[in-house]
Amino acid sequence: MVNVSIARVSVLGSFVATVTLLLILLHLRPLPAEAASTATGDLQVYKFTAATFGGAIPGQPISYTIMYGWQGDGPAPNVQVVDQLPPEFVLTSASPPPTQQNGNTLIWALGTVDNLYFDNIVIEGIVRADLAEGTRFTNTVTISGDVSDEDPDNDQAQAVVTVEAAKPDLVIWKWGLFEELEQGSFFTAEEGVQTSFNIYYFNWSGFDAPDATLVDALPEEIEFVSADPPPSRVEGRNLIWELGPVAAFSSGEVIIQVRPTASGRFTNTASITSTAGDRKPANNEDTFRFSVVPVLPPRLLKPHVEETRPDSPLILGSSATFEGLARAGATVTLYEGSPDGCWGDFSGCNPTPLISTTVASNRYWSLPISLTQGITHSLYLRAEKDGDVSEPFWGFWQPIYVMVDPRFEQAGWDVNHFTIETGDRSIRPGLGGRSGTTPNQDITIKIRQKAPDEIAVDTSLWANHALELRITQNGDTYTETLPVSRVEKVTEGAQAEGVEPTEHFSSWDFIYIQKGFGPGAIVEIWCLPVFYDEDGIPIIGLVYVKCHEMVIDPAGYVYDRDKAGGEYEWPAVPPADSLITNAVVTATVRVGDDQWERWPAEDYGQVNPQVTDASAADRISVPGYYAFYVPAGQYIVLATAPHCVPYTSPILTVVDEPIFHNVGMRCTSESQTGVEYRIFLPAVQR
Repeated sequence: MVNVSIARVSVLGSFVATVTLLLILLHLRPLPAEAASTATGDLQVYKFTAATFGGAIPGQPISYTIMYGWQGDGPAPNVQVVDQLPPEFVLTSASPPPTQQNGNTLIWALGTVDNLYFDNIVIEGIVRADLAEGTRFTNTVTISGDVSDEDPDNDQAQAVVTVEAAKPDLVIWKWGLFEELEQGSFFTAEEGVQTSFNIYYFNWSGFDAPDATLVDALPEEIEFVSADPPPSRVEGRNLIWELGPVAAFSSGEVIIQVRPTASGRFTNTASITSTAGDRKPANNEDTFRFSVVPVLPPRLLKPHVEETRPDSPLILGSSATFEGLARAGATVTLYEGSPDGCWGDFSGCNPTPLISTTVASNRYWSLPISLTQGITHSLYLRAEKDGDVSEPFWGFWQPIYVMVDPRFEQAGWDVNHFTIETGDRSIRPGLGGRSGTTPNQDITIKIRQKAPDEIAVDTSLWANHALELRITQNGDTYTETLPVSRVEKVTEGAQAEGVEPTEHFSSWDFIYIQKGFGPGAIVEIWCLPVFYDEDGIPIIGLVYVKCHEMVIDPAGYVYDRDKAGGEYEWPAVPPADSLITNAVVTATVRVGDDQWERWPAEDYGQVNPQVTDASAADRISVPGYYAFYVPAGQYIVLATAPHCVPYTSPILTVVDEPIFHNVGMRCTSESQTGVEYRIFLPAVQR
């Protein structure tokens, strides 16, 4: 159990005021040189209280901070700040004192203030003790002066506060380490394979929660293995932790190891209570819904298949390898069958087995395949273990459409050497697949093929090898031509990887350099096969063929959801001032059915863990952003960051496609005091 105590900070309002004043200063914008003789510009005022987020308690103190400023073409005369206090608030002090007070109206007559002037006022008082829970009251402040105000909308500000009960506010959140087989499907585990549930609890109130009790009700089909910390007692299917007092603004965690014993769909419920009652009982309980199957379907990692159709198959060379993940010890079989797919019984797909293999203890499998050229093949994958077979989640067997396209090999291409480089990262994703790259970094594309040696000097031949890029960015789709930047003859030692040379012909790398794209762009690379006859005359294909698709990965932004004003789902990029630039993110990789290790990033020229700051120490210099370019596999990503409600990812299956996920952190006023919570962020990239 992780138990974090959070100290209350009485100067929170002043701290936030100082920070906000700095933001006001940054907001000040230069005026045109031809300023008028009268004062023209922008008076502005803002109001903040931590009670807006945490609520106010009858009889307890609260404070307001007023932040104001002037930006114009000269001094502003007769500036006045007026604060209308609500009757529910009893004033005890104001700093600086008002120049005039009329009942609950406080007035600061500031006179003439200089250009680029800014300051703050702190008002302290007590919430009336006779107020009922749920009462709302509003404090309004205005600023005025003898000026021509260009933005009168920010001349008034309000702070709305709700009266809360003098009780703790216990919150519980439950998650499970399961796989999401398809978008929108149940999180799923396998029978007999150990997995875990995570329970996080918090007290988001300034009052301790005495004698707190946490209860987790396991379904009958879920076997309890262990827990950290161990439960205080077990009553039937209920695991019970007597937590004792949960201090104000503190949190804790329980991790439960379980083993499913039967298939089906289940619900696991956890709850937390205290003898002192609770401000918001509705968030004292949380449920996690999941399914269990005997054997999960095999996951195909390479080549990457997002969607194929009979008229748009995946393109492979004459020999290729399928690689993927499945349950350790299972048998994975590749079949060829009906192009139409089938519902329910697999025999309806008329399957013919092509090749099988046994899955290794680390859950990896590999199948070398050899297919007839020039036709579209309809392929299926299925896993079997101890008499149980995998089934598609929605009940429909969907084939993978594959074609061995002879045009590239006839043109002398090394289809396995198609290379994409960004920064220090180099991958060979293969034709027809998809890969991800970091935003705003130059992209190098390399295509290796047999060509006459005169290609080195006769640059007019390069035009035949230009690529076509079909780009989707910011809602627009357009086409660009990417010419060859240079060619490089493959050295003697590298010939074994490429195409064998003949007299006057060699293996050549055609190299293309593309400027980087912004987050969320999708770039399709279309190639025109060029064949050289024995005299070195180019024979140019008539039709472009889609070679690859790149996604300029926008995932991995960590941001403060409240500062951003809501959620920013991919491909939207959160506002810069909401990004969290001090999160520490660690990737772990699955090495067995229930075994995970830190991913060795150093073997791939990367850094793990990473910090989401702007430094280049982890080779990711985009503020608030993190990215692990990992081999295909299954991963969990863990991170720590200030002020954030915990989040736990499901098991992330990474292929050649990035996993898109912006993480919006939910914060309370108390958590903004700088206390760190554990968070888990699902955004491993490939």
